[in-house]
Formats: sequence, C-alpha cells, structure tokens
Amino acid sequence: MNRPPIHIWSSTFGYNGFVIPGYGIVINKNEADNQALIDHETTHWNQYQRMGLLSFLGNYSRHAITKGYDANPMEIEARSNETPYCQENYTECIRTGQADTAHNPKFRKISPALLIAAVAIFLLMKSE
Repeated sequence: MNRPPIHIWSSTFGYNGFVIPGYGIVINKNEADNQALIDHETTHWNQYQRMGLLSFLGNYSRHAITKGYDANPMEIEARSNETPYCQENYTECIRTGQADTAHNPKFRKISPALLIAAVAIFLLMKSE
C-alpha cells in the first residue's frame, strides 16, 4: 500500500476523513489514531494514484450518481475491512457505530458540495 502524507485537521467539515489528490489524506483530529479510517482513505489515495486525477474524480462521481454512495464500487473497495453487512450498508453502520472505520451520527447528512468548496478554497490558498 502506498502511504500518502497524512494531515490532521481540527475541522474536517463534518467528515471523519477524506483525500485531497496531490496533497494527501486529511483526518479529523478526533480520528488521528483510527487506523481503519486511515486504511480506508489510503485505498482512495491509491485509487487516485492508479487512475490519475481526472479518471479518479470522474469515475467516483459517475458511480456516486448512478449507483449511490453505498453501492459505489470505489467505496466498496475502500471498505473491504468492514463486515459484509457494513460493506453493503455503510451509511447506516457509520451512523450507528457498527462500522470499524468510524462512528459519525451525521455521516452523509452534510452536503458534499460544502466539502468540495472547502477543499477548493484550501487548494487556492495553498497555491498563493
């Protein structure tokens, strides 16, 4: 597994962790020791490395729109360490604390557009 840089942030916009292609993995400070979450996000990082930026973003978005989050093959690959039930019902498992990766009662109740906007602002500020 290719280990990207891991950045611990105090605010992750309601998400436990996520990948910023070209920057690394961002993990909420409350999840800094959560190896299952880091492994999950590392899988996404490796998908990005394998596919390239545009293919990664395009495939992830296409699957999210056509199959939904829980049936997105890229997410299924990233949650291979979960029980079979949680692999198929990940949103419920995260919200109820059944997932190994994380527990977040507000999981996926926060707009992905907010995360995208925050990451875009971060990248713009970083490039200045």
